[in-house]
Amino acid sequence: MPGLLRRTVELVPVKRFLKGAMRILGRIAWISYVGFVSAVSGLIITLAATGKL
Repeated sequence: MPGLLRRTVELVPVKRFLKGAMRILGRIAWISYVGFVSAVSGLIITLAATGKL
């Protein structure tokens, strides 16, 4: 029984770390996605503007 308790205590920081890592990765993915979309839309706007001019 004490061994099981110790194992559970060891797993708690791992779960907390994984949750934090997933949050950070999600934020990085969101920022890169937003940057990619804005870059593509900016390129399209630039091409449309130069095409009209």
